[in-house]
Amino acid sequence: GRARWREALAALPAEGPEAPLSTEARAGLAQETEGWLDALDADLTHRVMEGRIRHLHGDLRLEHIYLTDPVGVIDPAEDGDDFHWSDTAEDIAALTLELAALGLGDLATEAANRYAGASWDRTLTKVLPLFQRLVAVRRAAAELALAAHVPAHDRPACVARARFFTALALRQHL
Repeated sequence: GRARWREALAALPAEGPEAPLSTEARAGLAQETEGWLDALDADLTHRVMEGRIRHLHGDLRLEHIYLTDPVGVIDPAEDGDDFHWSDTAEDIAALTLELAALGLGDLATEAANRYAGASWDRTLTKVLPLFQRLVAVRRAAAELALAAHVPAHDRPACVARARFFTALALRQHL
């Protein structure tokens, strides 16, 4: 939990023109999230004991899911294996974050509740904002990393998407 969070935040530039957060906003985000980790410590430990840590997709997005019969999911990213071992809440957070960003917050809530019910996951909705924040910060960092590899005229779009994702991170509440 804490190591993944700190790693994600460290991947965001803290200053300069591409920094998606002001120094104050970044410090506030870090402090609040550390408080969340403290508050959720028992729940996160319980999730480990329940077997909620699994080999996941690692970068699940809505466009990776095909609503066919049966449902199809594009294979996971080819990153290192450590990246794929996480709480199942992380993949659910990725999908619900995207749904909410598209203005489909009710569908996001319904999807999370259905998954929680089908998987007997009693703490999912409690920890979901933490994982949504983690996913949003990680996606912001990925956009800024991409900016270094695209033509100069495309970089502002990467920075704008990074700021969008950090705004989503700030909107999450326990």
